[in-house]
Amino acid sequence: MMLTRCPSCETAYRVTTEQLRARGGRVRCGRCMAVFNAVKTLRDAAPALEGATMFLSPEKEINMDMPPARRPAVFAWGLVFFLALAVLLGQTFYVFRADIARLYPGWRPQLEALCQQIGCEIALPRKIALVDLESSDLNPDAQRKPLLTLTAALRNRAPFAQAYPHLELTLTAPDAYGNDQPVIRKVFAPQEYLPESVNMRAGFPAQGNMAVTLLLDPGDARVSGYRLYLFYP
Repeated sequence: MMLTRCPSCETAYRVTTEQLRARGGRVRCGRCMAVFNAVKTLRDAAPALEGATMFLSPEKEINMDMPPARRPAVFAWGLVFFLALAVLLGQTFYVFRADIARLYPGWRPQLEALCQQIGCEIALPRKIALVDLESSDLNPDAQRKPLLTLTAALRNRAPFAQAYPHLELTLTAPDAYGNDQPVIRKVFAPQEYLPESVNMRAGFPAQGNMAVTLLLDPGDARVSGYRLYLFYP
């Protein structure tokens, strides 16, 4: 049995001739991880040092195992790290799920399926500044007086699908001084003005257009004008 010593940290190791021949004498210190040539630092093993030495492992080209007692600690810390990373990724998905679906629309089906498993929903974006009321008109219905017909053209200018907006319609009539005053105000949710064939869950398509037609009953009000707004509640 021969003795070699790490030139960096002076840790001593017992080695055999077979170990040195296997890899040309190149080894890695298990304490400081320095790579050195064990042949160049060979000496006879002194009895006083035998209790403090470790054997070289012959199965790797450059290898001296770390102390076995440290392996469970390294594994435990690695497991804690990956669990913490998984929790962090889960929280990030939950908080930013709508933004992720907006930025990567092709992922929406998979994201919705994952969300169903954890009891959440992925809401469609609601950027009202990107939804335009391009035109609108209010006219008496020739066939069903005194009903009024409202027509409007909406456009989603966003490069992504959005939730359909609510419509707020205010009908006005002249007061005693001839000034228009609001007499009827009504809010229409998307399900009230969209055709049944439209899939609300899919949203207002990116760069899409929507034609809206509503039939209104003003009652006895002498309607002379109207105001129409788009908004998200």
